[in-house]
Amino acid sequence: MKALVISTAFALLTSVVSAHPATKPHSTYSEVSIQYQGAGPGALRYETAATDGKFFFIDVPFSVSKIRMDGAGTCTFIGTDKSITTLPAGNTKDVGSPQMQFGGYCFG
Repeated sequence: MKALVISTAFALLTSVVSAHPATKPHSTYSEVSIQYQGAGPGALRYETAATDGKFFFIDVPFSVSKIRMDGAGTCTFIGTDKSITTLPAGNTKDVGSPQMQFGGYCFG
């Protein structure tokens, strides 16, 4: 009788464990803080982006002349006139001729 109870309990435990497989831990990405600077007065916009390598769109309503980035990682920004600006965190960089920024991606 004892053997039957133990084998039944083991079978029940095995079925519960196999019905709920272990989940993978979620990867965590940091975020960077981005500052877009335009040529005109008051032309300044801030946003954050995840360092997960996924493309993001930039919603800045003015031509950007400089980009500053803080946090941990490196980002690449793509302008509407085909400029490509890559910079590591903690730096400011000119985008070339001022232009609207289309999108970008960041890695940590």
